[in-house]
Amino acid sequence: MKPREQIEQEIRLLAYELYEKSGRIPGRDLENWLEAEKIIMNKYRQQSQGQTASQGQGSSEEQQQMQMKMRKGRGMGGGKGMGRSKGTVGDQSGSKKGCR
Repeated sequence: MKPREQIEQEIRLLAYELYEKSGRIPGRDLENWLEAEKIIMNKYRQQSQGQTASQGQGSSEEQQQMQMKMRKGRGMGGGKGMGRSKGTVGDQSGSKKGCR
């Protein structure tokens, strides 16, 4: 597999993983792809900059990336919460009008 194809495959797999972790929300394929691309490209950028670094640091970087993915995965599900928050604001303003 060529290096570019290998990178695209990694991005594809990570994008799908992000899709699953975010609750399989439809219509977010581009966002998942771009987030995966960012993570993978940062991984390769760090590897190229740290080729002289020890292996222990590499595993720490991988752990940080995984934590970042997990945080992003939880944040991606926030789309549902945003919709509820709009309804709540509307409900509060409606109840204030009813009290006057």
